[in-house]
Amino acid sequence: LRPKLLDVKRFEIQNNFQKFHAQGRTTDLKDDSLRIWFTDLDVTHFSKILDNKNITFGGIGDGDFYLTQLFSNPTVEGKLGLFDAYLNNYPFGDLQAELGYDKKNNTLVFGTDVITAWETHKKSEIDGAVFFDNDSLFIDGKLRDIDMKFLRIWLDGILSSNTGVLNTNVLAYGKFDDIGLDGIGLVRDFSFNVDYTNVKYTFSDTVWMKHNSFRLDGINIKDQEGNEGLLSALILCEGFLHWKYAVNLDSKNLLALNTSETDNDMFYGKAYIDGKVGVSGSGDELNVDIKAKTNKDTKFIVPLDGAKGVDDAGFITFKKNTKTTMKELRRQRRAKIQKIKKEEEEAPLIVNVNASIDATPDAQVSLILDQKLGDMIRARGNGNLSFSYDGRDDLFKLFGQYQITKGDYLFTIQSIIARKFELLDGSTVRWNGDPTAAIVDINAKYSLNAYIGDILAEDNVTTTQVNCLMDITGTISQPKVKFDLKMPNIDDDMMRKVKSVINTDEAMNRNVASLLAFGTFNTSDLGNSSSSAVGFAALSSEISGLLSKINNDVNVGFNYRPPTEDQSTNAEFEVALSTGLLNDRLLLNGNFGYKEGASAQNVEARSGIVDFDIEYKISPNGRFRGKAFNRSSNSYLRDFSSKTQGVGLLYRHDYDNAEELISTYISPFKRLFGKKRKENGEAEIEEKKE
Repeated sequence: LRPKLLDVKRFEIQNNFQKFHAQGRTTDLKDDSLRIWFTDLDVTHFSKILDNKNITFGGIGDGDFYLTQLFSNPTVEGKLGLFDAYLNNYPFGDLQAELGYDKKNNTLVFGTDVITAWETHKKSEIDGAVFFDNDSLFIDGKLRDIDMKFLRIWLDGILSSNTGVLNTNVLAYGKFDDIGLDGIGLVRDFSFNVDYTNVKYTFSDTVWMKHNSFRLDGINIKDQEGNEGLLSALILCEGFLHWKYAVNLDSKNLLALNTSETDNDMFYGKAYIDGKVGVSGSGDELNVDIKAKTNKDTKFIVPLDGAKGVDDAGFITFKKNTKTTMKELRRQRRAKIQKIKKEEEEAPLIVNVNASIDATPDAQVSLILDQKLGDMIRARGNGNLSFSYDGRDDLFKLFGQYQITKGDYLFTIQSIIARKFELLDGSTVRWNGDPTAAIVDINAKYSLNAYIGDILAEDNVTTTQVNCLMDITGTISQPKVKFDLKMPNIDDDMMRKVKSVINTDEAMNRNVASLLAFGTFNTSDLGNSSSSAVGFAALSSEISGLLSKINNDVNVGFNYRPPTEDQSTNAEFEVALSTGLLNDRLLLNGNFGYKEGASAQNVEARSGIVDFDIEYKISPNGRFRGKAFNRSSNSYLRDFSSKTQGVGLLYRHDYDNAEELISTYISPFKRLFGKKRKENGEAEIEEKKE
């Protein structure tokens, strides 16, 4: 027999602060009801009714419900307060809902007001129904100032740490496993980080929502530094489970990359670009297509010395030797099993990148040749580079040629001595696929002042500017290095004497190494080395390095040579200075100092050294230049009394072929005389008319 009566005198369950009460009676009469109320009830587990891992809710609930005609025509009416409510693990506000159950349609109907935690008045309304027979729902929501962090559960792996505020009138409907949205969302201050580029973007605009789709049409987006771009996007999903997306970005000096070596040891840096970026994919694969030109302040770093090993870590971790209990071992095994199951269920996101980059001198490219020793090439130049990354095979490829217009090469000797070579215009680096197998053709120069009397058995010589030249060819992994020496301030006759002494590759390498290490020529084969002179040269080299670190744009050389014990060589002091000012339009190179020497008039005469070259680029492209100089007429002689000064104007223009040269200079004359002929012809026509 079906029961006709349920009479509850008093029923109570309590667990800490959670309390559940029941009291009353229910019969077939409408006036009889059973009251059920509860306080501080955790309703998190009720979200399982949706059977959707990507939509969860919870909070602390207070409820008061009345059940009537429970055995014939049951109805349920009541109120539910949900405090500290959250959606997808992020706060949503406080909810006050009225609920009713329709037995005939097996439907739960509700109306909800949402009050945010920091407001005291109603902000949002959510009305709807849950249809249990169809496993479906329908919700009409008017949402105001909703925190959008609840989206993180769906954006994780592509975008991260999103924030923002949403205002929308939206309909949510469909089966529990295929819920869709219809409406228009007004998004304010929506910000997010793009994984794999580590750049934060922000926008405020309209999001169009159709069932299983979201659309953004040409909205203005800003990077974390305020640079702007234009973004369009189409996002498709099935019940917030299976995602597909296509995003297009037109950028104008937008920050596109902001990574460090810990983010990606294949390439990293900071890049500002003009161009187009396309991002598309699905839940398990992300495709990035880039076609862009580099802009100012771009710094792109490519390590060419291979991946770091375990011994390259910058720290050592010491573990305390403690005995592990059986309980702890069981906990560790359970955690390991859960981790393995989770990894099997969640396939890793595959990222594929294809990029075509028009490199400009505004961008600085750094090639790390040996990270342990500190060898690095930093360059600015031009080139068309294309690189790709296949996430399935973890394969990175790089193609193209980069022509250097300016830069430096930090050359180290046994991790002790570092010298910064200036890269000469026209040097190239080329890739044919393997980024670690770059083909190089690099010409570099390191300038210093050295005493050529160390290698010449002559008394009428002194300190002069010496350019150590380095030519690097072959591949980065197997480079061919050749050295040479140039001395621009001595004449051809003296240069031939130097070359007659340094007449083999071995002698050249030995002298260049000595110049780089100690600032002196190699004297080991001449039998006249001075330990004090070498010591002062090493000290001068160290001081020069410290002075140059004061400003990266200024190179300072310091050289002091004490007099020898036999007084065959006198004391010398020089400071060499080179720098580029006014955005490298003003170039300065100079040597300043003194030399104590003998003369007929004054045995202890002191000669000053003031040699300098000043060059100013009158036009921004550097074709028109002004130049001034002061130079010792014979800087290798002891007598510095003879000086040469001068000023002048220079014009420089580079051409790829003769046709381009002729066209450049003939075209202006054609336009000039063509215009005169036209004017003369027009005058003749006017005379005939008169």
